[in-house]
Amino acid sequence: MAASHKKQVLLMMNARKFLGVISRYAFEHGWRLTLMNDGLAPTGWKGDGAILSYSRSPAQKEFAARFAQGKIPAVALSYSQPQIKLPRVTAGFESIGRMGARHLFERGYETFVFCSSERLKSGEIVYRSYVDALNGLRFKGTVPSSEGTVPWIVRSDVLKAGHEFDWGRLSRYFARFIAKLKRPIGFFCQSDASAVNVLNACLENGLRVPEDAGILGVNDNPVLCENQETTISSINPDFDRIALTACEMLDRAMDGGELTDETIPIDPLGVSIRESTGLASVNDPRLAKATRILREHIADSYGIAELAAELGVSVSTLNRLFHELAGATPAAGLRRLKLEHAKTLLRGTDCTVEAIAADSGFANAAHLSNVFREVNGLTPGEWRAKWR
Repeated sequence: MAASHKKQVLLMMNARKFLGVISRYAFEHGWRLTLMNDGLAPTGWKGDGAILSYSRSPAQKEFAARFAQGKIPAVALSYSQPQIKLPRVTAGFESIGRMGARHLFERGYETFVFCSSERLKSGEIVYRSYVDALNGLRFKGTVPSSEGTVPWIVRSDVLKAGHEFDWGRLSRYFARFIAKLKRPIGFFCQSDASAVNVLNACLENGLRVPEDAGILGVNDNPVLCENQETTISSINPDFDRIALTACEMLDRAMDGGELTDETIPIDPLGVSIRESTGLASVNDPRLAKATRILREHIADSYGIAELAAELGVSVSTLNRLFHELAGATPAAGLRRLKLEHAKTLLRGTDCTVEAIAADSGFANAAHLSNVFREVNGLTPGEWRAKWR
């Protein structure tokens, strides 16, 4: 019996976050994969389809355009170069904008800013959705003209094209910019890399995070978000579903199905809340102070009764404040802070789980493991192995 034909699929991948799902799909469906990331087709390649996640380099742009004009089906995982007519599966940029607006609004920030490293079409979509959502929240459904209502800091607007990155210059510009804004300020950053820059600029210019400035990124990259002086909250796009949807679309097309140049947006999974937006609603100083106290006593057997006494409120009032403004009980908030601290130590040190449990306020390693598995679906050791 003749062996069945294995589909030859070419991957042009700058974005490695998709490769795990694509690799599993290829194994389960008998694809043979060729991986490239330089925008040049392999010599003599003759295949059945392609998945493209490309940048704006001329070589990659030219290569992607060949598929738009040819007979070999291809699906793009990038919004870059939208004039190239390819079917696309992308993050839901409008949903990301709305989610960012609601997250920062609900935490009590009064001034809102959008930040990115450069102006891209995808950023325009996120920004417009962010502004419209803020207007809808602030004006209770009456949405005025959103033009100019939320400033947009763009790094490339600050640093001249062709110059080396000048952090001092950016920080000075940032200081002049924020001096004009009413605090507390909510910064929504198009990427986690931009969020790191904003965090450093805030701290250098004397802003407390999250009390004076809340910072929210996009992509939920633990390497960036969890290895800062203040850990960074971030929206988590559903990269696995994006990749799986693209695989399924390409598979159908390679079997003779029709592909159109539609764009399918995939909604994000949610916000991974860390210290940069924290638990505290900044419009209530008691809750902001409570969060600071809990962080200071994270390794201690500090109880909710002691916290209430230090704040000068009853335990029932403290519970009500947390429920109304943070959507959690004080105990749940403390547990979240302890887990954030444990993750930082797991990722950034070689300390034993027992030592990390003690430093994070858990009774012992078993206690930390049980809570960690309940929340994250992994043991501390498994999580460390995955992210290091």
